[in-house]
Amino acid sequence: MCQRDISGGTVVCVGLYHHRLGLVMVTMNKGFTLIELMIVVAIVGVLSAVAIPMYQDYSIRAKVSEAFVVVQPYKMKFVEYFMTHGRFPTKAANSSIGMGADGDCGPAARSGGTCAYGVNNVSKYVKNIHIGGRVIPTEDQDLIITLATIDELGDASGKRIAYRSHNRGGSIEWQCMSMVEDSDRGDGTALDVDKYLPKACGEYMTR
Repeated sequence: MCQRDISGGTVVCVGLYHHRLGLVMVTMNKGFTLIELMIVVAIVGVLSAVAIPMYQDYSIRAKVSEAFVVVQPYKMKFVEYFMTHGRFPTKAANSSIGMGADGDCGPAARSGGTCAYGVNNVSKYVKNIHIGGRVIPTEDQDLIITLATIDELGDASGKRIAYRSHNRGGSIEWQCMSMVEDSDRGDGTALDVDKYLPKACGEYMTR
């Protein structure tokens, strides 16, 4: 650009140079290495191996707990019968408390069949409830709960729970437990106590 100096009559030219600096930003996307991926897969595998079975056991345990809800009306009938007669109902006497036909469902439960005694199809997860086989009704008696034979119950499917009433000097105490775990007799209806029953039900029926 040139300008004239009026006083001296000279022309002054000044050159203006503009330089533009271009900056190029290079971004590198770094992915997972093979080792890092293997570590992630291993962690997920360990968590799955532990968490999934624990969740399945918890889910089945929640379904099994329904048995202690649906048995309550028959538990109350047990109490009423005891207060009236001074003893519990006798072996397999289901009709004495309005629980259907008299008889023992043990053989049907062990074979996976349908029992004709007691009450059937009590709920989605309870197949049958009937009076057990305790032989001294002044001391104790059982309500036998057979769980439904369905896939949702996993290895608890078709298993049995004994809900036992005890005469404690005129008052009644209740105890829940699994049936006898006795492979020699072919009784495969024993329920895993530690996995599926409340902590108060911490023993198998032994007498």
